[in-house]
Amino acid sequence: MAGKKFYKDYFNIDPKYYAAVTADLIESGMVSWKSFYPHETFVKLLEKTHTVLSGKDPRSLWVEGAYGTGKSHAALTVKSLLDATDEEVKEYFEDYGLSNDLCQKLIADKNDGLLLTVHRIGSGSIRSDQDLILAIQDSIMAALEKRGITNRGETALKDAALKWLDKKANKDYFNTLIAEEQYAWTFGGHDVDAVIERLQNGSPTQIAKTMRDIITVAEDNGITALRMDIQGMAEWIKSVISENQIKAILFVWDEFTEFFQNNPNSLTGFQTLAEISLSHPFYFMIVSHESRSLFLNAETAKKILDRFVPPVKIELPENMAFRLMAQAMKITSDAMLKNEWEEYKGELTDDLASVCTYITSSMKKTSSLGQKTVLTELELQAIVPIHPYAALLLKHLSVAFSSNQRSMFDFIISNDMTDAKAFKWFINNYGPLDRPNLLTIDMLWDFFYGKGQNGLNDDVRVILDSYSLLHSDKMTPDEQQVLKTILLLQAISLRISDVELLKPNEQNVDLAFSGTGWSKGKARSIAEKLVRDGLLFKRNVGGGKSEYTIANSTGDAATIKKLKDTIIKETKTQDLITNADLIGAVTLPASINGRYILNGAAYGNFTPALAKLVANVHSERFSVFVTFAVDDDEAAQVKHQIINSVSSGKYDVIYVDASLSPMGKDLFEQYIESMAYSRYYAQNDKHRAGEFQKQAANCLNDWKSKISNGAFMLYSTDYPSGKRLANLAALQDEFSNINHQKYYYGLEDYDVKRDLFVGTALAQGAECGITQTLKQTFKEPKLEAALAGAWGVEKYWEDPTKRSLPIVQIKLKAEEIIQNGFSSPVGRVAVSDIYGELEEAPFGFRAINLAAFVMGFILKEYATADFFWSNGSTSESMSVDKMKMAIANAMKQTISPDKNYKGDYIVAMSAEQRAFLKCTSEVFRIPPAQCGSIESARDQIRISMKKLSFPIWAVKTIIGDAEIRTPVTVVATVIDDYCGIANTANSSKESESDLANAIGQVVIQHPEIIEDLSQLLTNDFCRKGMLAYIDAYQGGILKSLAAQIKDGGAYLDLVKQRFTADAANWVWSTDTANDKINDVILDYRIIAESAKSLPPCSSMHDVLSGWNSRTNNIKIAFEALKKVTGDLAPFLEELYRMKQTNSISEQSRETFYTLLVLQRDAFDKFYADQIPYFKLVTDIFINGMDSEDILKLYQDIPAGQFTKSSSEYMSYIESAVKTFIQNQAKKRLKDLWMAKTGTKDPRNWSEQYDTPILCMLDDDERPEAKEIFSIILENSPSEASVNRAIAYLNRVTYFDKLANKEIRDRCFMSRVVGDYSLMLDDPQYIRDELISHCSVRQYDWMDNSTVQRQIEILASKKYKTGGSEKVWSVVEKMDATELRLYLKDLISDNIKVGIEILKKK
Repeated sequence: MAGKKFYKDYFNIDPKYYAAVTADLIESGMVSWKSFYPHETFVKLLEKTHTVLSGKDPRSLWVEGAYGTGKSHAALTVKSLLDATDEEVKEYFEDYGLSNDLCQKLIADKNDGLLLTVHRIGSGSIRSDQDLILAIQDSIMAALEKRGITNRGETALKDAALKWLDKKANKDYFNTLIAEEQYAWTFGGHDVDAVIERLQNGSPTQIAKTMRDIITVAEDNGITALRMDIQGMAEWIKSVISENQIKAILFVWDEFTEFFQNNPNSLTGFQTLAEISLSHPFYFMIVSHESRSLFLNAETAKKILDRFVPPVKIELPENMAFRLMAQAMKITSDAMLKNEWEEYKGELTDDLASVCTYITSSMKKTSSLGQKTVLTELELQAIVPIHPYAALLLKHLSVAFSSNQRSMFDFIISNDMTDAKAFKWFINNYGPLDRPNLLTIDMLWDFFYGKGQNGLNDDVRVILDSYSLLHSDKMTPDEQQVLKTILLLQAISLRISDVELLKPNEQNVDLAFSGTGWSKGKARSIAEKLVRDGLLFKRNVGGGKSEYTIANSTGDAATIKKLKDTIIKETKTQDLITNADLIGAVTLPASINGRYILNGAAYGNFTPALAKLVANVHSERFSVFVTFAVDDDEAAQVKHQIINSVSSGKYDVIYVDASLSPMGKDLFEQYIESMAYSRYYAQNDKHRAGEFQKQAANCLNDWKSKISNGAFMLYSTDYPSGKRLANLAALQDEFSNINHQKYYYGLEDYDVKRDLFVGTALAQGAECGITQTLKQTFKEPKLEAALAGAWGVEKYWEDPTKRSLPIVQIKLKAEEIIQNGFSSPVGRVAVSDIYGELEEAPFGFRAINLAAFVMGFILKEYATADFFWSNGSTSESMSVDKMKMAIANAMKQTISPDKNYKGDYIVAMSAEQRAFLKCTSEVFRIPPAQCGSIESARDQIRISMKKLSFPIWAVKTIIGDAEIRTPVTVVATVIDDYCGIANTANSSKESESDLANAIGQVVIQHPEIIEDLSQLLTNDFCRKGMLAYIDAYQGGILKSLAAQIKDGGAYLDLVKQRFTADAANWVWSTDTANDKINDVILDYRIIAESAKSLPPCSSMHDVLSGWNSRTNNIKIAFEALKKVTGDLAPFLEELYRMKQTNSISEQSRETFYTLLVLQRDAFDKFYADQIPYFKLVTDIFINGMDSEDILKLYQDIPAGQFTKSSSEYMSYIESAVKTFIQNQAKKRLKDLWMAKTGTKDPRNWSEQYDTPILCMLDDDERPEAKEIFSIILENSPSEASVNRAIAYLNRVTYFDKLANKEIRDRCFMSRVVGDYSLMLDDPQYIRDELISHCSVRQYDWMDNSTVQRQIEILASKKYKTGGSEKVWSVVEKMDATELRLYLKDLISDNIKVGIEILKKK
């Protein structure tokens, strides 16, 4: 055996194996109709066909069947037989052993006159009678042409057209339509007269083509007069039959199911055409799904089906299905691989022998689909590696779908190698030696359900949906396989209830995995576990049998039905529109997306939704009202509303009716059911509820997709009866046409990438347009092509040959607006005004990248320094950056208005202004880029002036001494004008612009002034000028004072500080400068006068520091002092304020100086002797104190009392006097204790002798002593307590004991150590141990528990290390009676001793 191989190495799918057979495949020879096996139901169809064609039954034919049963192939084979030669028909009948009688009948039918067969596939686009008419007409005319029949009944069509064109208005209108670009090619450039001439005199072929073209134009533009109605269509068919002497027309229409789904309430037209067969031999052969399920009710079904012979149901026998699957597997031609495959196949079939035997024997006993089926084991073996059970299910799985969604044939040929995982995926990924090596039922899951639930019958879908609802992701892979198998069997058994092999019972579940390597019973055991887990349950089906079914698969039926009814009542179409975002189905090309404002509505909210749309109308936007419907009834109602609204002419709105793609009964019921189940499980199973919610959302998404892929009707004042648009692309084209008609110079016609039709890079776009560069978002070569003729071309708009270019028209409009602005009194134009004009028709600019690019391109000539940018209050030289932001701001303002937006202007620049800016840039050394406008120049002038030492007008004082070429008066005037620009309050001219023009004019007349001013307007010249000015001011008084106080020439810098302290120097005129010089003079006078009392002063800082130092040393509060100082009080008050604020305010300096001159001497006397004033102020508190104590008290008062309040000061003095007196008494007490003990206090004595002082006293002495010692230790004892303590110390006589060491040791041992002194005999050792191991201070050792524990520890240690021997020596001397008494006392107090004695006993 070779190495591992995949099944694809041994066989592959025959490329000629087709899932669906079409007429094209048969005609091309890719598929032979002769290969179709004529099973029983096909023979029945042949018999019915003969009955109809022979005239025995004047009704049409109907072919039905599930997807994958071959009904389409069967119908095509009938058509092919009727189109074939007699020999081919006979050969087909003979090859398959069919009835010769039937063969001869069919040959007679097809030879008895002209038989025309027509074939058409698909009906999804048929949404109206007009669609039906056009489809039938096109198909019949194509069949006539193919048969070479020239008479195609055009007369019935052209007469209506000629009659309509006979009216001049209609003729002129039609002529304008066919001249449009979209029809120019169709009509070859001919006008309406040529069209009429061709209708009247052209050949039948020309007439037919012309009529088809005319009908297309009529349909596109809502010209109803040219349409045939159903009755006209019927007459045309009859005319075709009679004029061409046709025996019969057999119209085979395959995939007709969607027609009934899309038009459930509009079947009258179809019924009329079906009735033609009653008078003329025109027969349909409709091919669809099960006929009875296609109609809303039985009455409608009867009306339609009565026009047809009983439908022939095509059914595919099991053995035929298996043969077809086997035929699809093309075995390799490689001999070695072929032999290898035969060996592997033999092994696989051996593994499957038992299941094959069971299936074939079972099928012999039962009927499948009403037909006895003969299925052999060889046929089952031929489809290996498909498991027989999987093949059996595969054959029937299409019944689970309500439309052509999935079939056995699709599974075999599908090329999807990702999601679907069909047969080709299996053979590409698995081989004979793999596990799995058989395609089992569970592996069908992804193909038939994994890609979604579209088209599944409701009952089937509910079962299969349960897989995701039951937390299948938490199951083991084996459990997942079994669960999928059971669900698929259960789903199929709903539809095919009489096939025992498809029941989800124990035996079938086990057999479904037979031959796979699973042990017998494994699948059943897993199923039983799922039952125990509550995911499945076993349902008794009678006869002692049971089947697996999904647990709660249908829930509480009554509750579910109630929920459905409730949700149906609650559900409004307008809510579904919002929830599904159906308006999003109507997508527009990026180029026009922002041009249209779309709003959606249904029949129920049509009027308010329309009113809302109209209320938000925008003059440069198209309002589009899109309508939707759940079913055809709503569709009819909403259509009526639209037509009435259009005819009223009340609103300028485009109506788009998307109800041609209603939600439909199937999707709506799926949605309601999913929502009902979601609510049902909401409380008890959040996961399952969420899954059903997702399914409901999927239904809405499917509806949205259906709309996107469907047709639309557009209504407007131009199309009052509506214009049908076959698909979304046609709708988008129509929107583009509408846009172009109004905005024919618009940017939407430019073929550029979609990124340029959004507003994400406006400033960047404007920059690229200005600079004519393509980069980043705008790296789009098509932009250059779009602007061909203007891109890179100077003054392109002045070329008369280019006037037709949209960009030229845009530029000309912009130039018109700009020149009008420049010629206005303000001489400027707002960029927003230019953009606003271009927003309107025929330009229609919007705030998108492309518009920003084009704005930049048409304004690039103004993005230079030859123009100003301004926002109304400031101006700068125009630049690319300024222009691009101006454009971006103007565009953004239309989207998100900003109330602070000032607007950006393009301003023209004069020669005087340019001269002014040049002069300013050079004189003040300002970079040209920062000096691009009068406003920006003004700001820079201010900054430059602020850097100078003094105002530039100071230069005028010494200008006569400078070497300059310009007349002095002219220079002085320009200096004054520059001062005026910096601060217009300093100028007599009206505005900054006037001043700039005046300076510019001087510069033009005297160019040399730039060099002169550059020399003069410097720090050095300004300083010299100001110094000269000050020295001359008031006879040079400031200079004289400066010499007096010896300031070292600092006065000039002080003046400078005055200039810069409040504001920049450019705000000062000479008057205000004089005021500041006067201020400095006053300061110097204060300094000079203060220096007479204070230490030497040369600055106001020295003055402030000196006076504050003086007042800090005044120990009387000003508020109390001012009442007793007479005339000195005002001066003291100024000093008080100075001390409080640490400054001399500008406002009070003049007053301070006056008082200083008057009261300085008086203050000096007061300051030298303050005691008399202290006595006057504090008399109430110091009464009784002698002068010595008063002086001592005053000296103890800290500095800083001057600024205290009167009450605060008096409180302090009261307290200070009290403390002073207390401190005097306490000092006497402390001195007495020191004299008697030689220590500071009792605590200090205890620490000096390591003995608590209280142990030195007898018990009766100790309480009083303890109280007295507390007084001595207290920080602020009362005067009475102090006197008591002094009396005590003078009374007691124990001080000699305190000084005796022997007495100290004896008292310590007896009163602190106590009984433990019998064991401890060294007092100093005990003291040292207590100090080392105990945190209690010596004063507190008396009667302290911590101290006692530490002494006990010391005694115990001594006892254990020899002290007990002393006890034994005493015990040995005691008699028995005495010992017994001691022992008795010990036993009564110590349980341990008692226990030990009992243990000895």
